Amino acid sequence: ISSDKELIIDIPEDYNGFVYILDGKSGYIGEFNSIVSPHQIALLDSTGDTLKIKPLVSVDDNNKTSIFRCILVAGEGIDEPISQSGPFVMNTQKEIEQAFPDYRNGLF
Repeated sequence: ISSDKELIIDIPEDYNGFVYILDGKSGYIGEFNSIVSPHQIALLDSTGDTLKIKPLVSVDDNNKTSIFRCILVAGEGIDEPISQSGPFVMNTQKEIEQAFPDYRNGLF
């Protein structure tokens, strides 16, 4: 997105998501009014809204204007419990405890 543009995307109600910044800086993403820099994430809530992203002009060490690039990941929530440990995400702690031996034994 060039700095003279604003990206506007409608996000449905009950969607959760995030914006991951690849390059450039954004002056705001949604309701955030702080600068979001590369390799940072801005979390979206599930209220259903219009997502607005406004890049800032930034110049690199070689005096080149950077282009703002980001990844938007959003989807409908599944309304299930979540348990996480290490690289595993399951619904219950019991499933997490079983995932470690399953992994070690090559079952997935």
